[in-house]
Amino acid sequence: MENFTHSTVVDLIKKIEVDILNIDKCEAISLDTDLVDTGIMDSLTMVELVSKLEDEYKIEIDVDDITPDSFRTINSIYDMCVRSRCK
Repeated sequence: MENFTHSTVVDLIKKIEVDILNIDKCEAISLDTDLVDTGIMDSLTMVELVSKLEDEYKIEIDVDDITPDSFRTINSIYDMCVRSRCK
């Protein structure tokens, strides 16, 4: 498993966001930027991000965790990964 720290997960999330959305503004996203309200995160992006996170960290994200609130910020995405890892 890849090194699972806050920093590595945050870096991966930012990289995935840039790859999925093909925009550079993701590099300027703070850990607490509201990704849902800003329109950066939509349902398709959530599904793509879940797939990439599960592949990278060998975790299984519970379907009940796939909600807008779990994807609202980079920190909330990290928290969801930690919950999934602990199961």
